[in-house]
Amino acid sequence: MTEKIWKDRGEFNKEKVLEYSKKLGISPEVVAILDKRNINLDTFFSSELSLPNALLIKDMEKGVDIAKGFCDRKLKIAVINDYDVDGATSGVIMKEALKVVGGESFVLTPKRTIDGYGMSKRLVDLAKEEGAELIVTTDNGISAFEAISYAKGLGLTVVVTDHHEVHKDKGLDVLPEADAVIDPKRSDSEYPFTDICGAEVALKFSCVLFAKANIDNDVRKKFFRRFTELAAIGTVCDVMPLVEENRSLVKMGLHYLELSQIIGIRQLLRFQEIEPEKITASDIGFRIGPCINAMSRIYDDTDTVLRFFEEKDHIKSKEIAKILFDANEERKNYSESSKKMALKLYDPSLPISIIYIPNENPAVMGIVAGKVKDETGHPTLCLTDIEDGKIKGSGRSTSDYDMFERFSRYEDKYVNFGGHPGAIGITIDKEKLSEVTELINKDAAGMVFKKETLVDLYLSMKYVSDRIILDIDKMEPFGEGNPAPVFCDDTMYLEYAKEMGKDGKFRRLSLCDDYGNKREAVYFGDAGEFDNYISEFFGNPKKEELYNEFVPSHLPVSFLYSPKFNYWNGNRSISFVIKDYMVRG
Repeated sequence: MTEKIWKDRGEFNKEKVLEYSKKLGISPEVVAILDKRNINLDTFFSSELSLPNALLIKDMEKGVDIAKGFCDRKLKIAVINDYDVDGATSGVIMKEALKVVGGESFVLTPKRTIDGYGMSKRLVDLAKEEGAELIVTTDNGISAFEAISYAKGLGLTVVVTDHHEVHKDKGLDVLPEADAVIDPKRSDSEYPFTDICGAEVALKFSCVLFAKANIDNDVRKKFFRRFTELAAIGTVCDVMPLVEENRSLVKMGLHYLELSQIIGIRQLLRFQEIEPEKITASDIGFRIGPCINAMSRIYDDTDTVLRFFEEKDHIKSKEIAKILFDANEERKNYSESSKKMALKLYDPSLPISIIYIPNENPAVMGIVAGKVKDETGHPTLCLTDIEDGKIKGSGRSTSDYDMFERFSRYEDKYVNFGGHPGAIGITIDKEKLSEVTELINKDAAGMVFKKETLVDLYLSMKYVSDRIILDIDKMEPFGEGNPAPVFCDDTMYLEYAKEMGKDGKFRRLSLCDDYGNKREAVYFGDAGEFDNYISEFFGNPKKEELYNEFVPSHLPVSFLYSPKFNYWNGNRSISFVIKDYMVRG
């Protein structure tokens, strides 16, 4: 069962809001939102990129000194990254930074189907075969205990750069036996902000390396710009919170991406029909990132992604960008067909959805599970066949169900298992699917999952002005930790509804309050669910009346919304995008 909850984000200090509204020249409504989010109002709107001293990260100087020594001696260095966007961008940064200071560096990326995540013994063997004497990891390594021990046994030097959680034993860090372990999440690290991605750790490494190697300032500036673009992409796609230094980095990265130095990115923007001067964090996260990820998801191909970032020839770069774009279209087709199948198999009587989809691509199971979870409000695990009678899948959870902890209670039933509270990866014997489904759902019996939405501000639509929307735009970039504001209007009545879009899949709504103030709004959610909701609370005749443009319905419905500008024939007007709806009691 899913319960819909709208929760006020918190209180705001009226005196503080008025003071900073005047000081910053920002509307009181937007300042109130920031105050409710406990944002530092003195620094939030700063355009400067201010990064703390990278040497505060434990082992940063040690790791850089080791790498510089190998570069000075012209010894080969293998950069072992990961296959996702953060892994790709961090790997490119590290490889190029080492080359700038004279290193003979190359990248080795794990295969999803062979190595799994991060550094493996196979990759260590490849590094050794290629003549590498130093391995530098990016976006992985903190948990690669076995592979790193194996590398050390072969006489290789290993420097880890990572950003993931450090393993603990009785509250103490347990680190791999690398020669340097650079991770801001180490308990003995003094770096003040730990929620940075692997690409940003690599960026910081490059800055220290360039300083120690006395690289020319113009060269530093050139590569810092390029690396900032890459780190911004990694930050958004790895869903890092867009606050503090992450916000500053992504904001500057978006500015650089308008005239990107990465030819592949410019080509991909054209294929995606994104105007460079209007690129947003959302474009990176939902349109650029998926194209980069699709190559490894669909083809287990990571070499093409590296060429995408590094290719200097415009014609070849365009060809590579088209390959990534087409791979993502194929990925979307896989995901959509699997999602439709999953929803057909979905059992609403079970609190936890465990859905087996025969003979699909295991790499899209996480995407499908997320979509089913979003549509149903229930934690969802989707699995498909791999080999030897086994099935593999990924789970996505709601905020009030710790999927990792709950599933780990039955870990003896699985072949492989890992994850965190919001997501898991799992492999089981197919013959145990029914048993696992029964155990997990018995454990979750009676649970009610809450679809909670935080309301930033209660504000009638009639009070929304151009200034408020312009000031909301100044809150960009939006993303994890800094979502676009959500407003609530509990004064309006639903007068009319009209189908819009292809096959009438969306709704245009006409609203009015008690004083005759009228507003038009659009709803891009599930139109069928919207109609069923109206029928459930007001009856089918009222629902039918709602679509009669000559008879106003006057239904007491509250709305969550986001205000936007609508441009038409050179004119600008305010429009309202409905995020959710709820009958007023």
